[in-house]
Amino acid sequence: MTGECNIVDHYILGVVKKILPRNEEIIHSSLFLIRAKEDELDDLDWYFNGYSVISERVSNRIRNLCNNKTVTFANTGLYSISQSQQYVAEEEIARATTSLNYLFSHIKSGIQLVNKATEVYKEKLSVIR
Repeated sequence: MTGECNIVDHYILGVVKKILPRNEEIIHSSLFLIRAKEDELDDLDWYFNGYSVISERVSNRIRNLCNNKTVTFANTGLYSISQSQQYVAEEEIARATTSLNYLFSHIKSGIQLVNKATEVYKEKLSVIR
């Protein structure tokens, strides 16, 4: 394995594996909702920059996952985990996916996830103001 892999990469891969459509807004919204519930992702700063604009950090991580052939990207805007990827252990992806299944058990589609993230973001924004 090469490069730095941490909990954010695990969750990105878990989101890619679980939720359709698999585009950056879905991934970003998912991580925003996870961040709202878990302290492990404290290096992400959506509360100040807004979740709806894809953060540079998440975009960079997705680009790195594509560059090292862990994730592939289709012209349709869909991501998928490469069958031959060796960057993240399958157990870590499975652990993140299990966590996502628990956290998002009530969410059935990508647009529902984005809508929920928008709702949570607006709630947090009103508290900050």
